[in-house]
Amino acid sequence: MKKGLWINGEWKMTADWMEVQAPYSQEVIAQFAMATEQDVQEAIESAQAAAPQMAALTAFQRAEILEHLATLFAEHREEAASIISLESAKPLKYAYAEIDRTIETYKFAAEEAKRLTGEMIPMDASKNGEGRFAYTLREPIGVVAAITPFNFPQNLVAHKVGPALAAGNTIVLKP
Repeated sequence: MKKGLWINGEWKMTADWMEVQAPYSQEVIAQFAMATEQDVQEAIESAQAAAPQMAALTAFQRAEILEHLATLFAEHREEAASIISLESAKPLKYAYAEIDRTIETYKFAAEEAKRLTGEMIPMDASKNGEGRFAYTLREPIGVVAAITPFNFPQNLVAHKVGPALAAGNTIVLKP
């Protein structure tokens, strides 16, 4: 099974591929596209172009996206755990635990999306501050670059993707 790069809402195939083998049988279980420097630049530019649209989403909309991710993982729990187990030789019991934690991580991020608002700060600590307030607003920073390790392939991705989306950022992910 060949898997391309997901860039700008489309799958992109490349000239170079990396084979992933099952650790015990050495059977090739997938082939993944290897990104070139140009592919990475295209992904960054695409994320940058989408950043204003992502930043404009309401807290509710960002939370909905993250809840949907959690739901998809719950609906495909068995398949996701089986892939982790096959690819990393992780016992199925631990792969299920990772998927369950991934679901929780996306749910936590969905909850946080609704709380990322800023602060109201009383200014009465200074002589002329009586009756005055300052405030801060949280704003997305733009494109988040994330690299995740292999040992918890879904939950560690969720720990990068969840907060980035919750805060209204786009993300370029290299698992």
